[in-house]
Amino acid sequence: MKTHKLERIEASIKRIIAEVLNREMKDPRLTMTSVTRVELSRDKKYAKIYVSFLADEEKKDELMALLNEHANGFIRTYLSQHLHLYTTPELKFVFDKGIEASIRMQKILSEIEEKDAGNTSNR
Repeated sequence: MKTHKLERIEASIKRIIAEVLNREMKDPRLTMTSVTRVELSRDKKYAKIYVSFLADEEKKDELMALLNEHANGFIRTYLSQHLHLYTTPELKFVFDKGIEASIRMQKILSEIEEKDAGNTSNR
């Protein structure tokens, strides 16, 4: 069970990383990146940052590599300057498939609705 303090820190990390991705990063590929959630370990040493963006599979792999390898140091430094903790957590960016899955489900529901509308009009 998460403590209230841990939840507040996660919310702060989410806000700060969203800010750095959308305002401070000079790479145009990261402008449409959304931070969906943050999971911080109990000892506050590790943080999983769940991100989402609309791109094809090849582009997703490229952007995840960019976040985890090249931009990670810059983002962690920015986080340490704006989040006042004893140690700044090590960041691991993970692609959040939740939004993609919800778009797919919405498309399936729309198709079912169209089929139902077509079946009732034929009666």
